[in-house]
Amino acid sequence: MSGPLVLLAPPHSFTSVVCAMLGAHPQMYDFPEVNLFVAEMMHQRRRQLPWPHQQGLLRAVAQLCYGDQSFRSVARAERWVCSRQSRACVSVFRELAEKVRPNVPIDKSPRTTMHCEYLIRLWRANPTARFIHLSRHPFSHIQSEQKRRGPWKTGAPSKPHPARRANEDGRYAMAMWHRRHSNVIAFLGGVPEEQKMSIRGEDLLNDPAPHLRRIAGWLDLRTDPEAIEAMMHPERSVYACVGPSNAPFGNNREFLAAPELRAGSFPTFDGALEGRRGAHQFPEEVVALAVDLGYT
Repeated sequence: MSGPLVLLAPPHSFTSVVCAMLGAHPQMYDFPEVNLFVAEMMHQRRRQLPWPHQQGLLRAVAQLCYGDQSFRSVARAERWVCSRQSRACVSVFRELAEKVRPNVPIDKSPRTTMHCEYLIRLWRANPTARFIHLSRHPFSHIQSEQKRRGPWKTGAPSKPHPARRANEDGRYAMAMWHRRHSNVIAFLGGVPEEQKMSIRGEDLLNDPAPHLRRIAGWLDLRTDPEAIEAMMHPERSVYACVGPSNAPFGNNREFLAAPELRAGSFPTFDGALEGRRGAHQFPEEVVALAVDLGYT
């Protein structure tokens, strides 16, 4: 395999833990969220991305170029990134990918699924890439999204901003889940069959060994017991911890706090999403897409 492996999924879809598991394979390397396909040029990326979403690239550069992820090496990594502001983002991705060769680099930046143009940019830059469409039940996704955003502060106005109401009853997370998966499905429709795979994240986490063996075999990599056992330990990734104060994140925060392998649950669509402002049913399009992805 000459191209990278790319995990395509919305946020809160097990990408951090799955990427760390795959990266533990002796022939693969897991990047944090480097977000190098969301803009054409590095200076555009810098303006476009919120600060938390720039930290994964800094941690990767610090580790690969300077040997660790200390405060000092991250500061050096920031200068490294600044020196490449006039370059194309895809060229920076290729530069980092070359540093982990012959291992297969793994990209898992959920923001890539925001727009089809990001996915197309990724594909044009990496025509030999392999893609895993990773899914999570929409109800679990919504619960994780709402937990991240947290409850709105008490004493808020009686008529809060519509985005707040949308988060409270899950509408924002439902719309994001549906839009991101729809983008991935549309994009993968043009990708050759041998270069793509779809996996429910819950299946992989609940019975990891056969799924990990299948993925490794698909990539023409080792499938021996030692390689599969190594992938059972996402906590061993150099990115499976909180980083220094100048780049603490770069992966899902819950994963960074507790990176061990845990099983995934399978909720159902029965009932409604309960929010502080009442119940909100799953829209028909969300249910239909979830059924297409194998959920009932």
